[in-house]
Amino acid sequence: MSGEEVSKKETFVKGLTWGSYTLSEDKMRFNGESKKWFDIPLKALSNVQQGGNKNEIALEFNKEEDIEDSAICEIKLFVPEIENKIKEKQEEKNENQENEDEKSGEEEKPYKMRVELLKEEIMKIAGIGSVTGAIAHIPDFQTIIPRGKFDIFFLKNALKMNGQSHNYQIQTKNISKIFLVPKAEGNYSLLILKLKSPLTQGNVSYPFIIFQIKAENEISIELNIPEDDEDLNNLEDFQSPLSGKTIDVIAKLFHQIMNKGIILPSQTLFSKGPFIKCSYKANDGVLYFFEKSVLFVHKPVLEIEHDSIKEVDIARIQASSMQQRSFDITIKLKKDSYQFSGIDIIEIDVLQKYMNDKKLNLKMKDEDNNNIEIMKYTSSRRRAPVSDELPNLPSEEEMADGDFSDSGEDNDEYKEGEDDDDEEEEEEEEEEEKEEKKKKNKNKKKKVE
Repeated sequence: MSGEEVSKKETFVKGLTWGSYTLSEDKMRFNGESKKWFDIPLKALSNVQQGGNKNEIALEFNKEEDIEDSAICEIKLFVPEIENKIKEKQEEKNENQENEDEKSGEEEKPYKMRVELLKEEIMKIAGIGSVTGAIAHIPDFQTIIPRGKFDIFFLKNALKMNGQSHNYQIQTKNISKIFLVPKAEGNYSLLILKLKSPLTQGNVSYPFIIFQIKAENEISIELNIPEDDEDLNNLEDFQSPLSGKTIDVIAKLFHQIMNKGIILPSQTLFSKGPFIKCSYKANDGVLYFFEKSVLFVHKPVLEIEHDSIKEVDIARIQASSMQQRSFDITIKLKKDSYQFSGIDIIEIDVLQKYMNDKKLNLKMKDEDNNNIEIMKYTSSRRRAPVSDELPNLPSEEEMADGDFSDSGEDNDEYKEGEDDDDEEEEEEEEEEEKEEKKKKNKNKKKKVE
């Protein structure tokens, strides 16, 4: 360092929260008393939102995998409106009103507050909302969380959602899992994105994004594949235009562009599909079953991985189950527990088999919360076939008369060896009764002698 001059720069260190700012091509610098405060690299921003306060904007940062949890995720700025400017603007408007009436063909530009102008300028420099370089575009894509319609843009490293009032940018590395499930009601499919770092809108956060897709809809989109992208250009089934069922096209886009796989439900089928209807707290919803987790949709969306489950309690089982119509399950983790209630009793056998197949610790409790033996599957309580109508349970009279029969076919997994086992058990019980009678008769003879 000898022979070189070192320049000194004073830094603003008074700890005040008010100052000025300057914008350049790649950063936003904050100053206080003509001294540098700190810089924000604008390319690191993922979104810019206007907060609940009309004078407030929130700068959201991309979540990097190698950054610790204590790193800054958001900075909120308060941009006060200058009252004198507002008064001057109103006076100019009143003075020129007559001239403006004469120029009826020219529309008056709406007055924008300073915070709105700053937001637009930051978004322009940061490239937020810009779709430059988008490989694919799907317009008017319906979402359940957050609710609305968005134009979806697939980029190499991000997914952009542009709506009427809000724009979101999801980095590819922020997507943890993608689930595809059938909606319980209506001919729709749900595409669910689980995020490592949730999206935020004011005080509301979205750890999951849910897209709703009409199952039978088809789509054809033009692809804008960069010429230097050898990975995409060499794919024969990924050429423009990309056509087919909407859900298939979406799956290809996530898989080929963003290198993300889609998780499908387990092959375990309940009365209406790979799910059961239930309630969590005061909210009705649907519980979906996967190979390594269960997923509740949608208020709130909950994913419970099998590895984190300590115990599953099937509760509220009545001693006489003939009149029972529903039951509850409680999934216990090390620290938390989730209770799902109002499950149709007809789902209990398949649910029990799913828990056993996944080697989860399963317990059953009666109405008094006492442990009872795990109920054995019997031919008299077969599950209903998959259909669009709710199954009807047999009445006590029908069960007593033996007239009830299930109209659906048994699942091979359940059917194999069940009838033979029942017959063997009955024969063993009859033999035991005969032996007990013989012993009693011998004892009576001895007493008489």
